[in-house]
Amino acid sequence: MDSEIDFSTYTLDELYSSARAIDREAYPERAKEIDDLIKTREAQSPSENIVSKVAGEKATRSDRLVAAIVDGVLGVVLYLYSCS
Repeated sequence: MDSEIDFSTYTLDELYSSARAIDREAYPERAKEIDDLIKTREAQSPSENIVSKVAGEKATRSDRLVAAIVDGVLGVVLYLYSCS
């Protein structure tokens, strides 16, 4: 029993998130609808095509990698500073 989802009310960021999360094999019609809405929205307002992070959204692997590198560099710098 599938209920209809009104993707037309979704923001562009929500559509991007839905496009990443949807099971395209199980719901090919919904995936196509999301893809079509993304193309339409991108064409209407190209200035809004920047994918922004929403507070509370999970960090990606690359975000976590960069954070770990920054933490490591800061740790080394502080260690060297405390030894001098």
